[in-house]
Amino acid sequence: MSKFAPIVTGIINQLQVKDVLDYGCGEEMALLNSIKPQQPVRLQVYDENIPDYSDTPEPSEMVVCLDVKDESTLDVLKLLTEKVLFCTVDSDFGISYWLPLFWERFDIQTYQYMGNGNFYLIVSAIDDHPKLQ
Repeated sequence: MSKFAPIVTGIINQLQVKDVLDYGCGEEMALLNSIKPQQPVRLQVYDENIPDYSDTPEPSEMVVCLDVKDESTLDVLKLLTEKVLFCTVDSDFGISYWLPLFWERFDIQTYQYMGNGNFYLIVSAIDDHPKLQ
């Protein structure tokens, strides 16, 4: 079970999200197998390192990425996020490096520092960002 499943489930239920993309889902798909939405939700998975899950993802109301690696990942997440993004970052650069990068692309709703360079964020899409064609 993913330790973030209760948070993701809460966001899905509170915002009445209808579709979720797990970006970088991993072979076990632990997150999507652990969430318990109250309403029907279309679930989409993507992981570039797993052939079965490597098809180009479609934009979704909610995107979850449990391991943001670099700034280019943020650019992709911006294109894919229609409403809300939940993500985690584990980085030696620290939160002071990452927050401005998120602010450039999203409206930060909240973030939680978890220690050792780890934190999670809940951000909303900015309406004027371009969508994938």
